[in-house]
Amino acid sequence: MVTTPVNGQATTHANGAIGFAASSPEVLNAWHAVGCASAGASCEDPPGVRDLGFVKLYRGYLRDPFGNKLCAIHPMG
Repeated sequence: MVTTPVNGQATTHANGAIGFAASSPEVLNAWHAVGCASAGASCEDPPGVRDLGFVKLYRGYLRDPFGNKLCAIHPMG
């Protein structure tokens, strides 16, 4: 998944996200931990449930060493 920025600003390498589907919250947490241990940096809130009203997602964000914003998402049943 590739998205446009939710803040209304221009899309750049550091604004907007490239998203990955995670098979479980545990897989997402492992992805986040490995990313942080491999020169990435956590951004936004720590991984966790985000209630969007119509759907709940377990979601986490990272910045890679080049400044790209990466997101992993797992829909909560």
